[in-house]
Amino acid sequence: MPEMDFDELVMRIIKASGLNRDDVLARINAKVTELSGLVSKRGAAHIIANSFGIQLHESKKGKVLELKDLVDGLNNVGVKGVVTKVFPVHEFEKNGRKGRVANILINDGSAEAKVVFWNDMVEVVSSSKVNSGDFIKVHHVRCKKGNFGMELHLSARSRIELNPDEERPEVKSFNNAGPSPERFLVCDLQDGLNVELRGAVVQLYDRAPFYDSCPECGKSVKDGSCSEHGEVKPVKAFIVNAVIDDGTGTIRCVFFKQQAEALLGVSTDHAVKLGEEKGEDKAIIHESKGLLGEEFIISGKVNHNDFSDSLELMVNSVVKANPLVEVKKLLK
Repeated sequence: MPEMDFDELVMRIIKASGLNRDDVLARINAKVTELSGLVSKRGAAHIIANSFGIQLHESKKGKVLELKDLVDGLNNVGVKGVVTKVFPVHEFEKNGRKGRVANILINDGSAEAKVVFWNDMVEVVSSSKVNSGDFIKVHHVRCKKGNFGMELHLSARSRIELNPDEERPEVKSFNNAGPSPERFLVCDLQDGLNVELRGAVVQLYDRAPFYDSCPECGKSVKDGSCSEHGEVKPVKAFIVNAVIDDGTGTIRCVFFKQQAEALLGVSTDHAVKLGEEKGEDKAIIHESKGLLGEEFIISGKVNHNDFSDSLELMVNSVVKANPLVEVKKLLK
């Protein structure tokens, strides 16, 4: 819905309040002065309207909205979409209390958004009630702008419908890096390509899988300082280096944060805590040797590493290879 212009706002206030135009304009100007010019006349008009209980916009509460129409701060709205990705459950501790969080991505053809499950609601994900490919409808969620797009946070009031009896949305790609990556063989990779690979993990680099990052923006922190937020108390971020072999060659792949969690199947907090218990940061790497030989579908961007003079893949998606899906692709 397009925003009303200033004159239309004034007319709505006049009609609902019974004041004349001069009185309304005087109140708006007084509010601008009261707030030391921190709000525009439009903003002041909204404040005046609220003081009279005038609703200038149609309420979106309880409505099922398209993902493209979500904005930060919306509360108690409904959404629907097809689950395109399920992330591992993440355990954390805050103020001495333990909690759990799980994320899934949904796509309704208009956009893609992350749905965030907290604590008791995590059971829906951890018990595999929700899986990739499911069609879900979620009611009473709160919209919040995250680092990588819109997030939909569930609460105790939230309600989930799994595979409701209605038309499923058509999933569309919203990969900001460009079109969906093509499947490549390692032997055909070139610098700069966005690709998808299917291959087996043949090596995990035996190095500490953490680096210091800014709690605000997630950027790397050096000597306690973030290039964007200055001096900060850094948090541990996950990074795993692995070698993938698809039978035509091998390539070093770098998994950051959520992708590292997805590869190893553990949360960052678990990996950090294990390192503290074992007295060695690399403990989670040593305990993940069972991954060797496991096949994954990995997508990301190919870069040339000048230091090693070789190609590497910066991973942005990783899932275990599904034999049935791969067989169907081969048959096609």
